[in-house]
Amino acid sequence: MKYGSMYSSLFVVGQCRDWRWPRIATKDKVLHVIFVLSLITMISCAVGTILCFVTDSDEQLVSYKQNKEKDGNLSREETITIACGITFFVSFFISMSAEIKADKTLFQDLRKCIRYNTVWMIENYDIEHDQQYKQNLVSSQRS
Repeated sequence: MKYGSMYSSLFVVGQCRDWRWPRIATKDKVLHVIFVLSLITMISCAVGTILCFVTDSDEQLVSYKQNKEKDGNLSREETITIACGITFFVSFFISMSAEIKADKTLFQDLRKCIRYNTVWMIENYDIEHDQQYKQNLVSSQRS
């Protein structure tokens, strides 16, 4: 009779100093830092654009009613929105080119780190979880 072992995994976050880190080339480390900085820049540009849209929509209703004709100058919010949009797309292309040039992506390195630090444990035999034993016990009691 064969009992299928039960496995469980455990990823310990609290013991950071005992972690095993995968080997990452210096080139990949630099490219990952560029990717993360570009990602932070994109997030801050998106937040800045959203905040400008919110403040501009409130002020535009009031200013549009007061001035029917616009003099051609951009407001502060419109200038920030355009600058954030251009910066966002430049950061996007920089981050994509950085990850394409890297041998392994940041996600692959993080996944490898998690896999290195996952502890697999085999649970002890428990007769209550052994379905084959229960079936054989029932069939032997019938005969």
